Amino acid sequence: MLRMLRNSILYFSLLLKNKSNIPSDSVYIELLEVSTGAIRRLSHIYYLFREAGYSCFVHIPFFNFIHRKYFFGITRDKGFVLVSKSFKKKNTLIVSDTPAAVSNKTVRINYNIFTDKVDPVRDIFYPIGFHPDLMSKENESFARSLSVKHERKIAAFFAGNILERKYTNRRTKDYFNINTRYEIIAAIRDNLSSDYSYFPGSYEDLLEKMESGYLRNKVVIMDTQKAGIPQHQWLRLLSETDYFIYTPGILYPWCHNQIESMAAGAVPITQFPHIFHPELQDKENCFTWQTTQNLVDILKEIATGKINANHTSTLRMNINAYYETNYSFESFGKRIERFLNEADRDSVQLYICAGEHSMV
Repeated sequence: MLRMLRNSILYFSLLLKNKSNIPSDSVYIELLEVSTGAIRRLSHIYYLFREAGYSCFVHIPFFNFIHRKYFFGITRDKGFVLVSKSFKKKNTLIVSDTPAAVSNKTVRINYNIFTDKVDPVRDIFYPIGFHPDLMSKENESFARSLSVKHERKIAAFFAGNILERKYTNRRTKDYFNINTRYEIIAAIRDNLSSDYSYFPGSYEDLLEKMESGYLRNKVVIMDTQKAGIPQHQWLRLLSETDYFIYTPGILYPWCHNQIESMAAGAVPITQFPHIFHPELQDKENCFTWQTTQNLVDILKEIATGKINANHTSTLRMNINAYYETNYSFESFGKRIERFLNEADRDSVQLYICAGEHSMV
């Protein structure tokens, strides 16, 4: 009850702020279709537009706002402006998952990210980005500045929560026909000897082994529940690995660390290249695998140097170009600008993740 009261006061104080000056580069944002996970989705869209240079006017229904404590993240942002639904008519660009018939240019949010009908040229496909706490052009620029680094201290890397009860969702296997995160890490642990792999016991352990050169030919798996990584060191750490092992999240294949590692120039090792648009290409900008034995074989080749430095450098150059064209803030801004300049188009589809609502 106290939280709801506090949120109510915050809501109306934000709503009453002066909004007399509406810049020409403004965008009205609303997500009304589903409430589960709305905070994460709203943050994703808000930061995409804000970092592309737009002034964001956000409508959050009163009851949605007061029942959730995590809207505070974006409400503390200096560019955040909360508005009523009537404000929609005053903006040049509307972003909504329930768009009405309006004369404005409209970005229609589509949660069906696993459809085969995505047009990577006409549609805008940004299903996931950096974690909300890291999602800024400043952090992206930092990662990109390190993405071309060739001398790296880890051969292949994964870090994340690998708790069995959270990452063994049967629906991940049945719906997507892929292995769960726990299965992937268990296969590496059980089939890749200590000659080729290392499981740090702490962040300090990781740093010590990394700086000594011990991990240069190792596949490193870090359980962040047992050995946490300081968030401000995460992007720098990603720039120290040649390859990053993509694993599913709790339910579906997408996870923030895939985009973050790609931005830092780490080459993907993935079982699901087809979920990206355009699709990732095996041995061109990633390595793909079908069975966990395939994965272990690839990791052994990386750890033993059978995949030489020149090949890795080519893959890195290609994945850097892929990220810049398809998932960077700049590329998002260019796609929106192109849409706004198209006189014959009133709307465009923006595909983003929405948990179970994306599994239609």
